[in-house]
Amino acid sequence: MTGDNAGDGPLKQARGLIRKRDFAGAIVYLRKLLDENASDADGLEMLGLAYFLSKDPENARGVFEKLTLQDPKRASGWINLGAVLNQLRDYKKAAYALRRGLQRDRNNAEAYFNLGVAQKGLRMNTMAIAAYKDAIRCRPEMVQAHLHLGALYAEMKNQGLAMQSFQNALKHDPESERAKQLLEQVQAFQRQARKAASPFGRLVDEAELSTRVQDLAVRSLDEDRRTEERELVQNLTKKIRQSARDLVPLLQEDLRQLVHQLQVIVRQGDARHANPEPHRRLAETIETARELRTVVADGFAELRDHLRK
Repeated sequence: MTGDNAGDGPLKQARGLIRKRDFAGAIVYLRKLLDENASDADGLEMLGLAYFLSKDPENARGVFEKLTLQDPKRASGWINLGAVLNQLRDYKKAAYALRRGLQRDRNNAEAYFNLGVAQKGLRMNTMAIAAYKDAIRCRPEMVQAHLHLGALYAEMKNQGLAMQSFQNALKHDPESERAKQLLEQVQAFQRQARKAASPFGRLVDEAELSTRVQDLAVRSLDEDRRTEERELVQNLTKKIRQSARDLVPLLQEDLRQLVHQLQVIVRQGDARHANPEPHRRLAETIETARELRTVVADGFAELRDHLRK
């Protein structure tokens, strides 16, 4: 959540109370100030912050909504409203508020980070990855963005990029216990995967052939096993479907548009003054497409493995 913009004056005492974590005292003081001057935008923002820090998101939401109505050009009002809506799990409205904030402040790392949280909550993983990367671009030392990005990669079964994100977090905060824990989990997963893979070639395995023959037979499942398998299939298909849905517009729209932009740059002849942004976005789009393809492939592989067992 972004901080207040207030300078010295009547709000100095409230800021001091917040620093002492006397949120209740700050709320009482700020409400009294606002009774005298209801249009004090700095006072409203600080009151919303005090409510947020006192774990009262509903009242914080009301204050920040009032602030955005009163001063719609104030980026921090929209960004803080988005952070509160994320806490309330109203991700759709959070994403809208955060985009409004980014229209006013294009390089706000907190806004991009919270937008990533909202898009992750909406199961728009591709867009969440892009938002976390934008947060890191604006503030490379933002450890939370590295951790959230790594956790999302791990969830998508891309352990290599997850490890890279956690290592980046440790570069900026070598004492981060959370980063150490997550990195250790990813490394353990990779060790287990390497151990499970045979170092030899694919020789004919009599036992495996026998298993494949048995797989052709009709399976008999009890009710508990059938329920368990149904839930597994539902979860896997949900994951595969979402990644496939994200992949289609990425290939049909984003990739096509970027290639067109690059064609225009090439036709211009002199690339010295060309905007490097399309090149960067193309590389990220290709990497995202690979990640989504991996999620789809891993989902089918997990389903096949389950059926073999």
